[in-house]
Amino acid sequence: MFAVPPYASNEESVHEIILRVLHWSSMADGGAPVSLFRISNLDEVLSDSQCWPIEPDLQALFELYNLSHVFAVHDIVRSYTSLFARLELWGDQHPEVVECNAIELQPDILAQQQQHPAIINHSKMVYMNQAFYESRNADKAAFVASALPHMGPLSTVLNGEIIEIEGRNSDDIELPFSLSQNVRLLDRIDDIETFVPAEIHWDAAEKNEDLFVAISFGCLTLSKANGQPISLSDVPRFSIGSNFYSSLQNIQAGPGQPRAHLLLECCCRIVLGIPKNEIKAMGKPAQTVRVKDQATAWRTHVTKKHEGSRLMLWQSKGIFEFANVGVKLEEHIESGNSQGCYSHYW
Repeated sequence: MFAVPPYASNEESVHEIILRVLHWSSMADGGAPVSLFRISNLDEVLSDSQCWPIEPDLQALFELYNLSHVFAVHDIVRSYTSLFARLELWGDQHPEVVECNAIELQPDILAQQQQHPAIINHSKMVYMNQAFYESRNADKAAFVASALPHMGPLSTVLNGEIIEIEGRNSDDIELPFSLSQNVRLLDRIDDIETFVPAEIHWDAAEKNEDLFVAISFGCLTLSKANGQPISLSDVPRFSIGSNFYSSLQNIQAGPGQPRAHLLLECCCRIVLGIPKNEIKAMGKPAQTVRVKDQATAWRTHVTKKHEGSRLMLWQSKGIFEFANVGVKLEEHIESGNSQGCYSHYW
């Protein structure tokens, strides 16, 4: 994605790839609940291939494809620079594949690309590192931010043999290591929803931030099912209260528990403004108000049968905060604290 010229040969595809650079730069700058990495030799590859995204080359690219009136070169250079600076080094956190025998892709998504051989080889090494990570972490997900001129998520099967590994926790890996693994490529972060259902995110959640991600992607799935697809940036604002995750056990709605997906759907529907059950004011005789921000207390049913369970929420300036869940007879809403509350604007 950093290479200029990019994997593109017409105005539409160059335009799309620059938009992706802006998208991922905003993810890196805006504190999104996602970790972004690069493998260690990216700067060396860009230098050797003379493909650094410098201003003169970007200007020439925009002029060639009639995009000078669309993008300001200074702004795009700033986005490239910002994104590069904020990417973590893969080897600082994970074992990094640095040498392998011939890598085969099925389908070979790089076969028809007109690009410098060093850039092609670097792309393959990025794919190999993603595939190797997922082969050793079945409960985790990693994706490649695609620089290829296609629209939407893409998957290919990688086959290869790893010869050398460096980086963190690499000493205990027996080499050579043969690998056959899917590689999943994204144009935008929204594409994760295509590969990983929101229920999987919820079932793997370890903290409030993870629940926020699950609900966000659940909103994409639900809106698509209703015939009105949206992007993450269209998801209405909401937040996860500091005590929400710890309360899930109260109604067996934690990761992998019987009511987990039911609560997930309930939350998604509330965020999208299509609640399954009526949302009622909470508190008698007057509605409960949180002193620190004047948020009002609300409740709704998660289940009605048997003992019944409820979801408690705060609302301030039209934004819901999921406070806690509990059984029907325990009408208690957690005030929470701002340090443990999580929200993000995609």
